[in-house]
Formats: sequence, C-alpha cells, structure tokens
Amino acid sequence: MAKWVAGIDSPDRITKMVSRAWSVATSGRPGPVVLVLPEDTLSGSALSTNIKPFSALETYPSSADLQHMANLLE
Repeated sequence: MAKWVAGIDSPDRITKMVSRAWSVATSGRPGPVVLVLPEDTLSGSALSTNIKPFSALETYPSSADLQHMANLLE
C-alpha cells in the first residue's frame, strides 16, 4: 500500500519527481510513496534543476481554529 506510485522515465525528471514524492509522503496523513527507477535512468546523465526547499504544511486545526469553530457552533 502506498499513497503514490510513479515511474521516472527520464534522468531530467529525477529532481522534480523526488520533490513531488517527498511532498506527497509528508502531506496530509504521512505515508509511503514509491518511485520506480529503471536501470537506464540511473546510468544516464542529466542537468539538475533547483527546487524550492521543502516546508511541511500543518494539516490539523490550531487551538485558535478549534475555538473559532466552537464559537460558531454555539
């Protein structure tokens, strides 16, 4: 069982796909992801692209959000 499964078909896409896999694995309910790396992809060469640093998103309500919801329900 995995949250996301993808295959990398070109060495040029490795950076982007790893970034997306990390984002999917840690967003919402954390879980495993699978990246398929064919042997010809691993032996190829590619130019690396810069990606934005990873920042985790909060996926649960803060205490202020819970208080606001309680006020709405009253």
